[in-house]
Amino acid sequence: MTRPPVLATVRPMQPLRSFARNSAWVHTTVGLVGNLAFVVGSVLFLWDSTLTAGIWCFIVGSAFMLVGSAGDALVKLEGPGLDTTDPGD
Repeated sequence: MTRPPVLATVRPMQPLRSFARNSAWVHTTVGLVGNLAFVVGSVLFLWDSTLTAGIWCFIVGSAFMLVGSAGDALVKLEGPGLDTTDPGD
C-alpha cells in the first residue's frame, strides 16, 4: 500500500517571525519612539492648552512601547538557537 503524498506544512506567521527575529533594531527604535512620546506628553501636560496633545502622546507612546516589547519578547521566546546573523556577512 502506498502512502499519499505529504503536503508541506503552511506556517502563515513565519515571515513575520523571521522579520522580528532578524530586526532587533526595529524593536529598539519603536520602543525609543514610544519613550520619547511619553516624555513629550509629560511636558505637554504642563499647560491646559496642550493637555489633549499630551494625552494623545501618552496613548501613542504606550502603543509603540507595547509593540516594541512584544517584538522583543517574541525574539526571546523563540529561543537562543536562532540564527540572528545577517545573511550578507
